[in-house]
Amino acid sequence: MLLAKALLEQGESAIVLDYLERCKSFWGKVFRLGKIRKWKNAIKAGEIPDFGANLLYHALKSGEAIGKKK
Repeated sequence: MLLAKALLEQGESAIVLDYLERCKSFWGKVFRLGKIRKWKNAIKAGEIPDFGANLLYHALKSGEAIGKKK
């Protein structure tokens, strides 16, 4: 969601809304029914949603957030 946040900061809400719609096909029910809907509503209201831990997922997975080197 780092890219989505950066795009929203540049005013590219249509691209992010399309991306979130496409994510529904492979994300689990919790995301489809909860987070994605909430994020899309915030974007449609002109806000940047709180993506929470989803901003950190890639960094944690790669070890960057815990000081590991690639």
